Amino acid sequence: MLFQNEHSARIINPDKFKENGIKKGQKFARKNISKGVDIIIGKLKDGDGGLVTQTYRFDKKEFTVTEAKKWLKDNDVDYISFEKATKAMIMESNIYIIGEITDVKDENIQTPQYTFNDALADYQRVKNFDVVNLWISTPGGDLEKGKQIASLFRDSGKLIKTHNLGDVASIGINIFLAAKRENRFYYPEKGSLLIHYPWGEPKGNAAELQEYTDMLREEESLLVKNLCKELDVEEAVLRGYMQQERFLTVEEVELLNIANIVKQEFKAVAKLKFEKMDVKEVKEELSGIKKALEAFKAFFKPKALMIQDVNGVELDMPEIETFEQLAIGIAINVAGSPGDGENTLEDGTVIKSETGKITEIILPSAGAGDEMEALKAENEALKKQLTGLQTSAKEKETEIVNFKIAAKAKIEEVTKKQDAFMAKFSTEFVPAGDFDDSKEKNAEPKKFAYRGKKIKK
Repeated sequence: MLFQNEHSARIINPDKFKENGIKKGQKFARKNISKGVDIIIGKLKDGDGGLVTQTYRFDKKEFTVTEAKKWLKDNDVDYISFEKATKAMIMESNIYIIGEITDVKDENIQTPQYTFNDALADYQRVKNFDVVNLWISTPGGDLEKGKQIASLFRDSGKLIKTHNLGDVASIGINIFLAAKRENRFYYPEKGSLLIHYPWGEPKGNAAELQEYTDMLREEESLLVKNLCKELDVEEAVLRGYMQQERFLTVEEVELLNIANIVKQEFKAVAKLKFEKMDVKEVKEELSGIKKALEAFKAFFKPKALMIQDVNGVELDMPEIETFEQLAIGIAINVAGSPGDGENTLEDGTVIKSETGKITEIILPSAGAGDEMEALKAENEALKKQLTGLQTSAKEKETEIVNFKIAAKAKIEEVTKKQDAFMAKFSTEFVPAGDFDDSKEKNAEPKKFAYRGKKIKK
């Protein structure tokens, strides 16, 4: 069993001990014997009833691996295996902030709404995670509630990452800026960003309107001041963009230090010129080019993370490439089918899934994972198989190189064939589904309003 804070020296396998040796429901007990050194004790199934040491544990803050092994040698302790402390796994989770930012939800409004209470509930849900991704799509809304939501996540002490899931406007920008510059990501193909001055819908007599105007200008000045500080932009420059009341271009988003630009992935476009062709000939040419492009894309497709649980069942996660990226909400296939159940990894980590998505990740604890030792022993045979696979890895590398050479030759062959085919005909034909990355922004940005209420200082 691997532990995050301790080195472990096993003396006897845990399956040799009585299940209720200490007391009912407790197989092992822990005892400190010196600074940084504990022992795990229990009663053997075939023993005389006395307590026997099963494992020595060494606090990694007090002992290096070398120091722990020296201690064992100096104290004449023979062990059957030694495992050093593992690095803590960084856990990520996602929060989706979608819809207008409001004080309370209006049941008569059909469009999505997001309140401060929603933010509090989401915050509680991710309290045990180290990294939190905020996926945001909002036209803005209530100024004070938006500021509260931004402060909640910015001051959480967690690593916050923000991403635009759609358009992000008005007070939504303040929530987007809850993350540090290097952790803000803008996807132009998903939506646009808008910064502008706050506005409201006041009611009342001349004196009340004047009071409202003064408070609005005070709020505006404070907003601009905070944005200038966060973005490291001159006030005159920022005000120049805010008063234009329009979506920012990609270049402006980068210029104003709002976010890192995530560029759109390359999408292949197939075009065909034909003249005097029958339907069968057109279909054959399209089919050939489609197959060639699909093979080309599959060849360079990033590999998905694939691991095994304690029973040797394969867990396939196509959206990530490394174990460190493991998080709730990502897709998972178990034994080739959408995940729906519970799988325990060799280090004791438990992954729960439903309808092909990870719903919960339970990390192993120092006192609750000893029963996993027996399962680990059963996995030794699998490790031997892995060693055999690693031995033949170099042979596989040669096969991959040869495959790449063959693939390149095939692509060149298809390209020449397509060029010759296109040269033969003159009328342009674009197959249905041809990629078009143009985007028009016709809708007016939705401004946040105070809904007739006075601004609170």
